[in-house]
Amino acid sequence: MSNVSGNINYYEEQQCSTQWRAFLGAFSTEFSAQGDVQDLRAFMFKLGLRMAASFKLEGGATMRTLEASMNKIWCDLNWGWVQLNEEADSLIIEHNASPIKLAFGEQALEWSPALLEGVYTHWFESLGVD
Repeated sequence: MSNVSGNINYYEEQQCSTQWRAFLGAFSTEFSAQGDVQDLRAFMFKLGLRMAASFKLEGGATMRTLEASMNKIWCDLNWGWVQLNEEADSLIIEHNASPIKLAFGEQALEWSPALLEGVYTHWFESLGVD
């Protein structure tokens, strides 16, 4: 394992509190057994919408102030950081160092990232962006 890989693995391990890992792992396994991937994604998306509503997004006059506002929230939660990159016909949202993979497990990556999709959807809609 390279130094970079070791550093990344170590950092990922720090993103999900040890006190929650057993519960979230069991939750993820049970949750996965309860429905198909589309239903699970829809539920996590709704959770993301609700989660985002509990945070006040400051700023948004420019892409960089919006990114800084989002990163303030993510930093306070210890949920990594986001980079917003404007393309000719799209906006690329790159969320780094999320605790989702460690919290829910690699097997949940089909549905668990929908939580972040819900968060970003709510934030952009609250700014009037579709």
